[in-house]
Amino acid sequence: MKQLYHATELIGIKDKNITLTKVFQHETHIEVQATLDYTPPKCSYCHGNQIKYDFQKPSKIPFIEIGGLPSLICLKKRRFQCNHPFKIALTTFIHYQKYITNAIKLPYSNAKLEATNKLIKDIKRNAFGYRNFKKRIYLALNSKKARTKFVLTRA
Repeated sequence: MKQLYHATELIGIKDKNITLTKVFQHETHIEVQATLDYTPPKCSYCHGNQIKYDFQKPSKIPFIEIGGLPSLICLKKRRFQCNHPFKIALTTFIHYQKYITNAIKLPYSNAKLEATNKLIKDIKRNAFGYRNFKKRIYLALNSKKARTKFVLTRA
């Protein structure tokens, strides 16, 4: 008689990288939640180490019957990412280092211009009922260039 040390051996899972986290018993089936986590392989592109970053959406795999009920294993698989994109970002920062330091040191900014452009785009999207689009922009920007006449409605 062989003694089983892990629940994965008990239900017949041979992969040592799968760990069971939770077991839920529903009326119609048993759901076993597990994670598959292992050391990352070498990158095929740059032959460097890959990094772990998150788990995928769990895939539901039908499994053997446990206690007369069908069972599902919800397996979360680990995803890996190559360090290559980080190297590209670093070389981009090094290439534009002079411009980045100027943007940090100097007091000039185009933030107000970008904010105005975004506001104009929002007005364009929501300017229903205005005949003169230019007047609507001046109204929103609180500018005094456009003069608007108040129109009294007839009762």
